Amino acid sequence: MNAQRINRSQNYGDLANYKSEYRPSRRTDQITSSLGLGAYGSIGSGYFDVRDALGERTRLVNISYNTTLWHNTSVYFSLNRELGSKGYNAQMVLSIPLGDWGAGSISSARDTNNNWSQRVNYSRATPTNGGFGWNLAYANGTGENSRYQQADLIWRTRALESRVGVYGSQGDYQSWGEVSGSLVVMNNGVYASNTINDAFALISTHGFGQIPVSYENQLIGTTNDDGYLLVPNVTSYYQAKFQIDPMSLPADVSMPEVERRLAISERSGYLIDFPLEQITSATLRITDESGKDLPKGSPVFTSETKPVSYVGWDGITYIEQAKPQNKLKIIRADNGARCYLQFALKASTGIQDIGTVTCK
Repeated sequence: MNAQRINRSQNYGDLANYKSEYRPSRRTDQITSSLGLGAYGSIGSGYFDVRDALGERTRLVNISYNTTLWHNTSVYFSLNRELGSKGYNAQMVLSIPLGDWGAGSISSARDTNNNWSQRVNYSRATPTNGGFGWNLAYANGTGENSRYQQADLIWRTRALESRVGVYGSQGDYQSWGEVSGSLVVMNNGVYASNTINDAFALISTHGFGQIPVSYENQLIGTTNDDGYLLVPNVTSYYQAKFQIDPMSLPADVSMPEVERRLAISERSGYLIDFPLEQITSATLRITDESGKDLPKGSPVFTSETKPVSYVGWDGITYIEQAKPQNKLKIIRADNGARCYLQFALKASTGIQDIGTVTCK
């Protein structure tokens, strides 16, 4: 069971409505309860008392029942009445899930004037990553022009969303169509997208194309040939996670970071830069003047104060960002003695095997 009362002052507003003329109700009382019946479903009831911003009062009572029949097919009954008025509303809905092909429903409803209506609906939600969706409906009520039909088809791509449909009853049909989307001009590029209602981000991988990009652990797409991907519909003011997957990159690409967390303000965009860079790397075997491998764990320095690498097993050492001409200083891990070596690259890109070099 649950009981709740909400009181608001006359000029109260919050972030959800402070920009609009809408004002929430002054007072809301509600008492609700539900009871699980195991394999037989559940039953619920409620009482609602609302006084709106103009002082008008509405009181409702409700009782409902729902249960699962077979293969996730469910049935729902509800009965509603507004206190102080005559009559009641009733509804029954049979919902049938169809997996990847959407869902269907059959419903029957009664209004306070004892008018009954029936409705059959079949719909499929449009996939967020693109594809087709639809909504087909047929309704039959009482009175003239009571038979109503509707058919909508939606096609969504990364660049736009198009909708066509027809609706009406007994020879009076209306057709419609629309195409919606957004164009983003940013960082000397133009990018098409579905309608952007909140914030967005532009991912840059410094010219590396076909890099998978994820937003909040969900794959959004891959960067284009210029190394860009637009991420539309980012939730504003939320510190979201943006990631790139570097597994498809060659080994000679440096990636200082593959994940960023940041919050973007409402109705604005942000350029998220992942500074990928193609580098020239080198592997070499380092020995002392007697021909023995330098001890593993010996730090390797260039002109930096921090080591750029360490000697590995059998003297094998990997230098990530090598130059055409390289001078290295090594401090032996066994006795602290220093030695020096030089080597030159044979090419400008790729990982090069220099061979054995003596440290003197």
